Amino acid sequence: MASVALLALLTPPGHAPRISQVSLPLAEVDATRFVFAGDLAVAIRWDGTKTITARMQGFDLAAGTALWRQDLRVQESEDNHGALVTRIPGTDRVFFGNGPLTLLDLATGKPVWSLDCKAGGNLEIAETTWMRDGTMIATGTTGCGDREHRRLLRVNAATGQVLWQVDVEAARGIGGRARGPRLQHLGLDPTRRHAAEHHPGRRQAGHRH
Repeated sequence: MASVALLALLTPPGHAPRISQVSLPLAEVDATRFVFAGDLAVAIRWDGTKTITARMQGFDLAAGTALWRQDLRVQESEDNHGALVTRIPGTDRVFFGNGPLTLLDLATGKPVWSLDCKAGGNLEIAETTWMRDGTMIATGTTGCGDREHRRLLRVNAATGQVLWQVDVEAARGIGGRARGPRLQHLGLDPTRRHAAEHHPGRRQAGHRH
C-alpha cells in the first residue's frame, strides 16, 4: 500500500501553532484532491465522468492515524453543475456533491445528512445563503441536471430537513441575496426578478423589467 506525506499546521486550543509532518498509508493511490478541516484530512479519488463517486479515506493528522474509508455518490447527471466538494469558510463543515448534496462528518466518514435529486436536484453550495437562524437558502432544480426548472429551498443546516421549497421561473442568473430577515431575492432571467419570503417561502414578487 502506498503512503502519503502530509504537512499540517496544527493549532491546539490555548497553544501556539505547530507544523507536523506525518506519513500515512494511502488506500486511494490515485487520489487527486485533499480536504483539510482542523486536525482532519480526507484524500479523494473521483471515479466516473457522468455519474461520479468519491472514493475517500479519512485521516487524523494529530494522531497520525487513518480513520475510515468511504464511497459516496457526488454527482448523478453529467448535466449537473457545481463543485464536487466544498468547505464552508470559517467552519469545519464540508459538503460533497452537486446533486446529491451531502454534509459529511470528517471524523467518522458518515453522512450527517444528504439531499438526493428528488429532494433538491442539482444543488450548487456556492449559491447558498446562510441565515442567522441556522438555516440555508439553496437554489436547486426539479431533477438532477434539469437546470431549466429551478427552485428555491430553505433547509435546516444541522439536519438537512427541507422546511419549504418554491419553484422559480428564472432559468439563469439566479443568486441569493438576503434583504432583511424575511426576504430572499433571486436574480434576473434577465427580464424578471423574483423574491420569496424566508418564512415560509411564499413568492412575494415576480415582475418583469
